[in-house]
Amino acid sequence: SISVPVTRSYIKTTNKYTLPVVSIVGDRKFFTDPKIGIDCNGDGTNGKVGNGQDQPRNYNQDWDRPVNFSYMNAEGQMLYNQDVNIKVSGGWTRSQRFRSFKLKASKIFDGQNRYDYSFFEAKPFIRNKTLLVRNGGNDIWVHNARFMDPALETIIQRSGIDVDVQSYQPVIEYVNGELRGVLNLREANNDDFAYANFGYDDEELDAFENMTMKNGDDVAINRIFELGAQATDDVAYTELKTMLDIDEFTNYMAVNMFTDNDDWP
Repeated sequence: SISVPVTRSYIKTTNKYTLPVVSIVGDRKFFTDPKIGIDCNGDGTNGKVGNGQDQPRNYNQDWDRPVNFSYMNAEGQMLYNQDVNIKVSGGWTRSQRFRSFKLKASKIFDGQNRYDYSFFEAKPFIRNKTLLVRNGGNDIWVHNARFMDPALETIIQRSGIDVDVQSYQPVIEYVNGELRGVLNLREANNDDFAYANFGYDDEELDAFENMTMKNGDDVAINRIFELGAQATDDVAYTELKTMLDIDEFTNYMAVNMFTDNDDWP
């Protein structure tokens, strides 16, 4: 029989950490190779334009690469370890030196299509298929920091208002032994969020992002748009309420306007 390879991270540092440590380990060429590396500009051969770049960049590609993901506490004890797929995440912030990553559990690795560990204190009951290690989004441009978005979402979450938000855990990130600083471990913001929080599988879910369908079809969302345009009509509004959680939608709009979200909708 063939044994399963095991990867472990050993970090020697004089720093006294007070946060958990995320260590990502994979073949270096998957990150830096000019033609197939996901964490570099690339040589233009296989890159893709977009996200504010008019030259083809490798980091704009929707490429998965196999890596090992380790999660350790501040004392260096291994809390969780799993082989996963990694890909670059985000929009214009992909051009940052330390990019956001999406870590996706997959059955191709020992049959594990989710993380059997509670990473988020606010939601100890959920099981994620995907984790995000975010570089801070637009706060990089505004304050040269990585704090604003998770801080606001945590305040909203603790307020008790009925709005779904991504839970947050600050972490120290290492990639192949390179210290990348304090980044944000977050829940996924796609259909995997629906699985973790509500138990919906892909075949039960229509999901779209920036008007692009990520799962299912657009029949329901187009009907919502049609009814929204007639929302002053009692009959249309009654049907709309059967398709949309009006109270949470109202809270969602209020939160974004009150916090002055200038990168939305």
